[in-house]
Amino acid sequence: MRRGLFTHLRSTGVCELQPWHTDMVEPWRRSADVTTLSCVFTLQRTVFCVIPRSHGLWRRQAHFRVPRSTLNAAEHLVLEPGDVYIGRRDMVHAGAKTIIQNDRLFLFLNRGKEDPTNEFGKIVWE
Repeated sequence: MRRGLFTHLRSTGVCELQPWHTDMVEPWRRSADVTTLSCVFTLQRTVFCVIPRSHGLWRRQAHFRVPRSTLNAAEHLVLEPGDVYIGRRDMVHAGAKTIIQNDRLFLFLNRGKEDPTNEFGKIVWE
């Protein structure tokens, strides 16, 4: 992974489903009136797994131990080369399993003094 304005992400060989996570270390600390976004530019066919409306979880709890039954079912998004995905940093998601090399460009869209790091919060299912 190379950092800069864009981060180049590369999956090689067989990569299992990523751990479910958010692109924020502590999403419950975000301002209620500010939405920060992650942006992915696909260079090859790319599949993401997302849990719609999961960002609302952080209004109810301030930890990553999540009862699976409290969230919606996961959905798969299939992106073709050249597609752009823009999603909330506080939404629960994961990269799908891949069996070939996959390259994509990643960018955080931050406002003001928000943390621009590549750190994430890993979900622990209960």
